[in-house]
Amino acid sequence: MWEINWLEFPLQRLLRLRHYTKPLEKMKVGGVEAVHIDDTGLTLIKSFEGCVLHPYKDSVGYWTIGYGHLLSTEEHVKYKDGISEGLAEAILVNDLKSKEEGIAKLLVGTNTPSQGEWNALVSFTFNLGLGTLAKSTLLKRYKAGDKKGAAEVFPWYNRAGNKFSPGIYRRRLCEQAIFNGKMIADLNKVNWYRGSTKYLVAKIKVWAEKKFANAKDGE
Repeated sequence: MWEINWLEFPLQRLLRLRHYTKPLEKMKVGGVEAVHIDDTGLTLIKSFEGCVLHPYKDSVGYWTIGYGHLLSTEEHVKYKDGISEGLAEAILVNDLKSKEEGIAKLLVGTNTPSQGEWNALVSFTFNLGLGTLAKSTLLKRYKAGDKKGAAEVFPWYNRAGNKFSPGIYRRRLCEQAIFNGKMIADLNKVNWYRGSTKYLVAKIKVWAEKKFANAKDGE
C-alpha cells in the first residue's frame, strides 16, 4: 500500500472558486435533512470536471459543456457557439440542485449525513449519475449504517466507457477522503498512468476487493 500526500488546494485556486460560496442551509426532501454541498465539495467537482466553455465530447463520447454538463439536443444547438463562465456556473448550480434532491430521496430513513459524506455523495453522483448511486453497494452499505464499509467501496467505481480510468480512480480516492472527514487532496498531482506499476497495482487491488466483497455480500 502506498502513501498519498494529502495536500490542500493552492490558495489561488480556492480564491478563484470562492464566488460560488453560499451559506449552508438545511434542506428536507422526502423526510431527510441534509446540508447543501459546500466549498470543499465544489472545489473537488470543479477540479476534476474542469470548465470548458464550448461543446466537447467527454471521455465516453457524450457532448458536454461547462463543468461536466451533458448537453441535450436543444442545448447543443443553443450553445453551439459557446457559453460564458457565468452561465457555466449557473448551469452547474442547477445540475447540483437536482442531484442533491435526488440523493436526499434515496437517503430516506437514514440519519442526516455529515458535511463530508454529503460532499462525497454529491461528487460521486454528479460524475456517475443518480441511477448508479441508487443501485450501488455504496448506497446499500450506507443505508444499512455501515459507513466504514461504504467508504471502502468508493474505489470500485473507477471506469469510463467500461475501461479502468486512473483519473476517475483518483477522484474516487478524493471522495473517499472527504467522506471520511479528511481535507481534500489535489490527486491530479499523483501520476498513475497506464503501464505504471501503481496503475496496475490499483487495478488489481480494486478488482480483488470487489470480488471478495461481492462474494461475502452474496451479490
